[in-house]
This record gives sequence, structure tokens and C-alpha cells, in this order.
Amino acid sequence: MSEGLFNKRHLFSSIYLPKKCLKNVKVGLWLSLKVKVIDLDAKQLYDKMVDFKQYGTVLLAVGVFFYLGTIIPSETKVMTDIYIATGASVGFLAGSVSFFSIAKKFRSQLIETEEGQELLMKK
Repeated sequence: MSEGLFNKRHLFSSIYLPKKCLKNVKVGLWLSLKVKVIDLDAKQLYDKMVDFKQYGTVLLAVGVFFYLGTIIPSETKVMTDIYIATGASVGFLAGSVSFFSIAKKFRSQLIETEEGQELLMKK
């Protein structure tokens, strides 16, 4: 088995994760999809951190949009529409929280390295 690939199964398919992320993954989260694990340098880790922050921001905005749809009064609303909007809002907000937590993990990994600290200070 090659050192760059990790043949365990995980929740995400075809996603690249640093080896440090897999230390904290519990056995219950492993599913039937493959994950490729690679060693990322500081620049790639920084880029992924920025990407996950942007994903989290977009999901937060969409979740707030759906939430506003549930609290603004309207005479034509049906209860199923309210339930669907509430479920979508909760789903998008949960996704946003998860993306922000992944970005936080990448940031903590960047802080551990000297090159990562330099990248964080520049930008």
C-alpha cells in the first residue's frame, strides 16, 4: 500500500484530508466511501482553510434566508412549507457550522508550523 493513500472508509468520497485530521476520527464515522489522504504543505492547507470559510459563509447566508422565510408572516403559507423551510434552514446552518469547524482545524494546523504562521500573518 502506498504511503500517500489511506484505504479506510470515511463519510466523504474523493476528498483529500491531511493525515493529522484522521487521528481524531471515531470508528463510528467510517462508511463505505474511500478517502485519499495526502500530506499538504502550508500553502495548500491555507487555501483549503479559506475555501471552507467561504463555503461556510455561503451556507450561513442561505440558511438565514430560509429562516427569514419561516418567520415573516404571510397569509398564503401552508404548514408543510414552513416545515420544509425550517428543515432547510437547520440543514444549511448545520453545514455551515461543520465547514467553519473544519476551517478552524486547518487554521490550528497552520499555527503549528512556522511557514503556516507566516501565511496567516501576511493575509
